[in-house]
Amino acid sequence: MTKHNNATYEKMTEEERKQQSGALRKQISGQQNIVKKQNRSQKLASRASYVVAYNIAKSNKTFSDCEFVKTCLLQVSDILCPEQTRDFEAVSLSRKTNTSRIEAINKQFVTQLGSKISTFKFCSFALDESTNITDTAQLLIFIRGIDDNFGVTEELASMRSLKGTTKGSDIFEEFQETITSLKVPLTTICNITADGAPNMTGAKSGFVGKFNESFPGNEVVFLHCIIHQETL
Repeated sequence: MTKHNNATYEKMTEEERKQQSGALRKQISGQQNIVKKQNRSQKLASRASYVVAYNIAKSNKTFSDCEFVKTCLLQVSDILCPEQTRDFEAVSLSRKTNTSRIEAINKQFVTQLGSKISTFKFCSFALDESTNITDTAQLLIFIRGIDDNFGVTEELASMRSLKGTTKGSDIFEEFQETITSLKVPLTTICNITADGAPNMTGAKSGFVGKFNESFPGNEVVFLHCIIHQETL
């Protein structure tokens, strides 16, 4: 054990000890304020990073655009508020950070949607399958639900990539994984709407056929929507 030398304090008068004690308390308080200020600055920088990531994703911009945004922010701050340039520099907007931010935002959205779904009295789905610019089939699954207070929620429940075939069984499998992950009770599903493609409406090998085969006796109403996919 280390024995501290208290000779310095033993020679002090009572008044000197009070002054020394006050100085030490003030020093500790100052250090605590610095830590609090740093923590607040870090939280604000992190929040700003999330805001940029959210808008990048919402606008369908590439993740590399966040680095361009960072360059613009620093140049603007140099002109308008040079004393705060360090605050802008602390905002992490790298591609890697932007990716993790968007993944975290998506996870939070899924959690919130799951909470809303647990209150649904009834719900319906709209399905749309199309091919993107990379020639990969994408299945969009929208959900619309109503709770006991007649509050209506409509969200994109999932976007699933169909990298193999796009048969009715493939679409049903992706749909089933979606309702399972979101914990949607089958008894609350009253309607499923899709286009008239055979892989959707086929009574045996289509999505409708696979759904009825897996859930016999269900009371789901299947509708054919001819509206353009962009307005589904």
